[in-house]
Amino acid sequence: MSETPHDVEALLTFLGTAEGGRLGPVFSDWRPMLRYDGRLWIVRIDFPNTPSVNPGDKVLAFIDFLSPEAHFGKLSAGTFFDIIEGRKVAYGLITKLAGLEESARRARERAGMPSNNRWRGP
Repeated sequence: MSETPHDVEALLTFLGTAEGGRLGPVFSDWRPMLRYDGRLWIVRIDFPNTPSVNPGDKVLAFIDFLSPEAHFGKLSAGTFFDIIEGRKVAYGLITKLAGLEESARRARERAGMPSNNRWRGP
């Protein structure tokens, strides 16, 4: 059985504690808010190359959206975003749209909407 890829891959830079970042580490399955285009979105983040991430670290991250259908056609490699936990604790750059299109198609099918691959957002 093949594993479904994450929606996007990104490089994250965590603010140091002195810069207003977190006081402690985060771990895979972290669920902060992601902000782009002035809106906040719930995401799930995994870190494939490390068991934990500390303030000040730069890491590769796999990100999944709670509502992938709302993002397909709006994000691309090169999109900048912030990670929010009541305040900005990290920022990032999308490096690859991995499984976002497929996640959006499945979400639309579950909701009873057409799964037209040319669909570009709500």
